[in-house]
Amino acid sequence: MAKHRVDNDYILEQLAPAADGKVLLGASVHPYDPQFKTRVAHYASAGAVLLKWIPSAQQINLADPRVRNALEFLATAGNGGRPLPLLLHVGPEYSIMTTDPRTWSYDFLSWSFWDKARNLLREKSMRWHTPEIEAIKANLCGGLDAGACIIFAHCGLPYFAPKFFGFLEHSDFEAVKRYLDLYPGADGSGGKCFADVSACVTPFRKSFFPDVRGLPAGSLLAGSDFPVPVFELSADIPEHLRDFEAMVTRGELDRIVVPEDNLLAVNWRELKHAFGDHPMFRIASDLLLGP
Repeated sequence: MAKHRVDNDYILEQLAPAADGKVLLGASVHPYDPQFKTRVAHYASAGAVLLKWIPSAQQINLADPRVRNALEFLATAGNGGRPLPLLLHVGPEYSIMTTDPRTWSYDFLSWSFWDKARNLLREKSMRWHTPEIEAIKANLCGGLDAGACIIFAHCGLPYFAPKFFGFLEHSDFEAVKRYLDLYPGADGSGGKCFADVSACVTPFRKSFFPDVRGLPAGSLLAGSDFPVPVFELSADIPEHLRDFEAMVTRGELDRIVVPEDNLLAVNWRELKHAFGDHPMFRIASDLLLGP
């Protein structure tokens, strides 16, 4: 599951036809849009397999009642009255910046002592909005109780802080875990929660792999988040030496970070190396396309 951030209609009219069925539409419609239901129904009928929100960038306050209304609609918005899954970004967001720094925390499902402390150190006009955790939970659970399906992106993990320095950066991993326990994915009934491991093939997120393995197996989805950087975490010494030679003799300095092979293939290979024959590699297809 790779995620591209382009206009819905461009995918439908230009990219998907040219890709011979290899590209699926993950649409994005803002829950505050007065035409939300009409637009979602249009894209669902045109082949959308999920809806995507990045609350901080789109300035969606998950505590807003319109979020619950949108989730309740999504519970039956898919083909044949099935749920249209919501891919919800949670945790820190760096690739698509918000135009209002105060909404940076709109992606958060939790608010810790460290979050409060870091926020107090910011200039007053730049302080993040304090998430209304109980209202957010009420909205998400209300939608899930109605039968919605939510995919929490990246398991809510921090991006730059490894597990042993977790206090340096916000993490929603524990909050995501609680939702997965309350609303199991492939192994549950009614509303379902999943978490994807897209953008997790990085040195710092690797430190969380044992915790990710401990999540319910039926609630994990494989993903890439292409073109977010992918690292060859399992590379051996000879491979590192080949990269070093390419940098020194041919000036290929990007080999410090960018793998030589196809990035999607590298991502898949590294996930397989880390998680073996995990159900995550099959569940995504069943969820988006039907068993």
